[in-house]
Amino acid sequence: MTTLRYGLKVEANNVWAVVDVFTGQPVVVDGYLMSNLPRDEADDLLDILNLKDRIRRGTIQLPPRPPEDRG
Repeated sequence: MTTLRYGLKVEANNVWAVVDVFTGQPVVVDGYLMSNLPRDEADDLLDILNLKDRIRRGTIQLPPRPPEDRG
């Protein structure tokens, strides 16, 4: 099984950060620090970022889009 790239870390006042598990640092997406988040938002971002990373690394493949969805 592939190690997931991102994890969650609880911060002060019960807010959460999405962190890179290899560096331990909070993730920055499009210039925004993924920190000081409610748990549900942090969990959603975690799922999205790990999926994108697994696709990038080739450990998961999405099915091809149907022809009618292609532009």
